[in-house]
Order: sequence, then structure tokens, then C-alpha cells
Amino acid sequence: MLAARFNNLAAVVAGTTLGMLIADVPVILLGKFAARKMPFKAVRIVTAGLFAVLAVLTLVASRERCKPKPKAERGAAGIIACSFNEPD
Repeated sequence: MLAARFNNLAAVVAGTTLGMLIADVPVILLGKFAARKMPFKAVRIVTAGLFAVLAVLTLVASRERCKPKPKAERGAAGIIACSFNEPD
């Protein structure tokens, strides 16, 4: 999207890369510090639980936003497809 809005592709790529580095480096360093203090198995269990909760919340929000579809488009695939469409 940004590259389509601005004429200088190299500046867009450099800016987004720099932005990601500025955002990622502190988190990586904090994670490295936290890894020494927390048991890895507990971190895996908590993050798996958070992932599952966020997945369910995303599906519920998508289902509420989408209009009912024909029977062939119902189910998880229909919900996921609807979540990528613009709201009606």
C-alpha cells in the first residue's frame, strides 16, 4: 500500500525496514533477558493459550460481522474468507 502511494520505492522499503528494527530490537533484548528468568515450558503454554484465545475471538468477531452465507460457504473456511473482505 505504501509503495503504491509514494513514488520512491527504496525510501518506503528503507523506512519500513528501519521501523521494524526499531520495534523489534528492544523486544528481542527483553525476551533474551526474560528467557533467563522464566521456564521455557511455562512460556510455551501461556503463549499457546493466548494464541488459541485470540483465534477464537477473531472467528467470533468475523462471524458477527459477516452476513449469513449459502450452505456451501458456511464453516471455518467461509468465516475466514469473510474476515478478509471489507465490511458490508
